[in-house]
Amino acid sequence: MKQLGMILFLLSTTLSFNALSSEDSLYDFLWLDPDKSVYVLQNKLYKKTNSFYLELDAGVAFGDEFLNTHNVNLKIGYYFSEEWGIEIFGSKYFNSFANNKGEVKRIANVSPFLRQPEQAIGATLLWTPFYGKINTFNKIFYFDWGFGLGAAMLDTTSNLKTAGSTTLKERFDDEDQISFVYKTDFKFHLNRHWHFTAELRGMLFSAPLVGGLGDGPGGVNTEGENKIFDYYDFMLGVGYKF
Repeated sequence: MKQLGMILFLLSTTLSFNALSSEDSLYDFLWLDPDKSVYVLQNKLYKKTNSFYLELDAGVAFGDEFLNTHNVNLKIGYYFSEEWGIEIFGSKYFNSFANNKGEVKRIANVSPFLRQPEQAIGATLLWTPFYGKINTFNKIFYFDWGFGLGAAMLDTTSNLKTAGSTTLKERFDDEDQISFVYKTDFKFHLNRHWHFTAELRGMLFSAPLVGGLGDGPGGVNTEGENKIFDYYDFMLGVGYKF
């Protein structure tokens, strides 16, 4: 995950050098002449104000070393200005156990504690301050780079009641979480309607750990103190702007 974060940081830093200013930006070149102000006018090819978009993404989720998690996402967004907008999203997660989960079970004869995401519905406020272009293979690609903050209802399941037990059969119970959502994304415009998206999204929520282990064949674990859990989704997708 650290390597992925470093790659995304370097990519975003590199692309930000090519990010163009907004159409009414004002720059002061004090080294040129303290009394002179230079206006930078950008011919913005793909405008967003008062536009809706629909987007379909798929990706992988990181958050638990004992799980392999993938997701699909449907998003509906609206930009009420060139920089500000709102997005509503729904996500469905697909989980499978990683190999190390089976190794723990085989060696220790107990299952480790797992909390896996199932689905999420939420909304984010979008801020898209950067608009730029990349000249590649004699073709110019325009892109937007933005950020988002919001909240989501996150459905999870966990084996909190049976984790670590040598007598109980492992089971996963449903849970509901309220999650804080933050993200950054790049939208590469293919034409006036279609765009390609790369997004990194994080979710933070508070949920209980395993407290005491249940006693006897019929006993179940008790809930312990809460801990901050996090999931990170890296997604690629396509969108259509109306």
